[in-house]
Amino acid sequence: MITGTLTLDGGVQMVLAGSSPGIPLGELATAAAGLTIATRHGSAVQGLGGSLTGTFNLAPGSILNVPTTAGQRSSGVAGLAITGTLNSAGTINFSGPGYFGSSGAINNLPGGILNANGTGDGDLGGTLNNAGTINIGTPTTIGVFRLNGIFNQSASGALNLKIAGTAAGSFDVLNQFNNPATLGGTLNVSLLNGFHPAATDSFKVITGTLSGHFDTVNGPLTAQYNATDVTLVTPTRMPTITGLNPANGLVGATVLINGTGFTGATAVKFGTTNAATFTVVSATQIRVIVPAGATTGKVSVTTPGGTATSPTNFTLALPPTITSIAPVSGSPGTQVTIIGTNFVGFTAVKFGAVAQPFFFLRSPTIMTANVPLNATTGKISVVAAGGTAISSAIFTVRQPTRSMISGSISSGSAPLPGISGPVPNVPVFLVNTSSPSALAAVLVNPTLLAGSSRLLARTTTNAAGQYSFNALPGTYDVVPALPGVFFSAAYRGVFLGTAPIANVNFSGAGVDNAAPGAPSLSISGDRLSGLASGGASGVLTVVVTLQNSSNQYLNWSALGAPQFTTNALLGSYKIASARAGGALTFNAMRVGAQSWTVSLPANLPQGSYRVTVRSINRAFRPSVPASRVITKGSTSTVVAATAVVPPLRLAETAHTNAAATTSGA
Repeated sequence: MITGTLTLDGGVQMVLAGSSPGIPLGELATAAAGLTIATRHGSAVQGLGGSLTGTFNLAPGSILNVPTTAGQRSSGVAGLAITGTLNSAGTINFSGPGYFGSSGAINNLPGGILNANGTGDGDLGGTLNNAGTINIGTPTTIGVFRLNGIFNQSASGALNLKIAGTAAGSFDVLNQFNNPATLGGTLNVSLLNGFHPAATDSFKVITGTLSGHFDTVNGPLTAQYNATDVTLVTPTRMPTITGLNPANGLVGATVLINGTGFTGATAVKFGTTNAATFTVVSATQIRVIVPAGATTGKVSVTTPGGTATSPTNFTLALPPTITSIAPVSGSPGTQVTIIGTNFVGFTAVKFGAVAQPFFFLRSPTIMTANVPLNATTGKISVVAAGGTAISSAIFTVRQPTRSMISGSISSGSAPLPGISGPVPNVPVFLVNTSSPSALAAVLVNPTLLAGSSRLLARTTTNAAGQYSFNALPGTYDVVPALPGVFFSAAYRGVFLGTAPIANVNFSGAGVDNAAPGAPSLSISGDRLSGLASGGASGVLTVVVTLQNSSNQYLNWSALGAPQFTTNALLGSYKIASARAGGALTFNAMRVGAQSWTVSLPANLPQGSYRVTVRSINRAFRPSVPASRVITKGSTSTVVAATAVVPPLRLAETAHTNAAATTSGA
């Protein structure tokens, strides 16, 4: 009889066997306190046969190897049989294709490791209590651990499984047959050989008569618990819808649904009507055809993870109509009220063949637009999501008397490089003072210049530095905009009646070739604010744009419900004020640093938006943009993320176009 602690050191291998060669297990009968075996420095215990009938303790850091051979189960010979109790705080390595028998109890204590590397026909009977770690297979190969007894895993226990494919033998299995198993602790799941499970893949990794569940499951899969098995599946995510693009359209139109968790989508509905045709483009986007029977309302997407509903309505577009226009005649600039139906998703208003890009949608049935400069007598048409409506009445255009605004631009006392006296080739704008944002818009986005004729006229000084405009009676600003040069003043106001007016002249004030730095930007509630710097020439103005999660632009000038357009309009650019409720910032004289503020629309829908702010100096160079992503909640605006957007080179584009484009007033 051997009792107490048996320590093996210096590479000693102790072989346990049922008979010679080796130490017969009968000689290891133990007292009540049990026998503790400790191995160090490469020593180990090799279990090659026989039975452990008493209480044996494997000390921390010690190793017990139980290699087995094929056919042991059928011959009734176990690699090592545990008929008593084995308490292990060390490492037990069970390997090979054979039989590790047990009718007693194995307690894998905290800190203990049981490596079940076998793949054979054997089993482990009795009771296995795991408070340590069990590894099935090797770190790089798949294994099967067969238990023909009771399995209990406590809160400190961990079971490690690997998955390399979907076929049998491609993932680790703990086979309990029909025996009881109580689950707890941790299940760790890892993937081998670059395998990535599909959304529909499943893996039955534990079988038996099961109770309880793992406290924690780590890895790329989630556990489903049944009475007789544990199956690992790809996690299902509750889908979300962040936006619809477009948010209106006809039956048969294509709509992109943006969001998350769309993998495996089974249904898309417009209201209560199922969409017969949709494509899951990715986990974040679905392409769908608006079905017959759709109505204005929410859009929903159903996946295995649940059903998501759009935060805003999809508006079913119907063919627009025009029932009346008033007045039925007027000169360019006259405001016309257009009444009809289904003006949702409008994109254009035309007077005859001449488009008016600046208009206001008062409601889905009422809109207003001003007669454009070059309009001709004819019918008015409205282009909306549902089609084009044409008025039955003819609008008669009356041409009023036009007068001249003229003047000259010289270098004055400013040291303008290479210029002395008259300054040729200066772009000069005539700005309708009711809409100064139009000038800021075209400086940032020169592509808008062609559609701004009602608000802006543009010419270029001749070799003598002279310019002129023919204009209707009204109040205007004359703005010389030579990139890199600022004049005194930056602009001059003009009232034009029917009588001739004095020349409106400008002289050079200085050179400023540096674009201003990005303005600061902060958010408090529904108010945006910050500080802009203008460099040597000073700040002319600060302009703000707002885009929704579909990258559509808010039309700040539209009344009623907020309107968003795919492409930027003149109304997409909002000039800031120096203080809340104050006048728009448009500095004729130098202001080195300019405080600015803009309030978001009170009825802005909940969702995510990108705010972009640029300052423009008096030398007409836009700054690098400052940008933030904000989230509008139910009662307030909360900053979700902050990012300074890299330069978009709009400044260079604006200067190139401003210098190269010449048109009459």
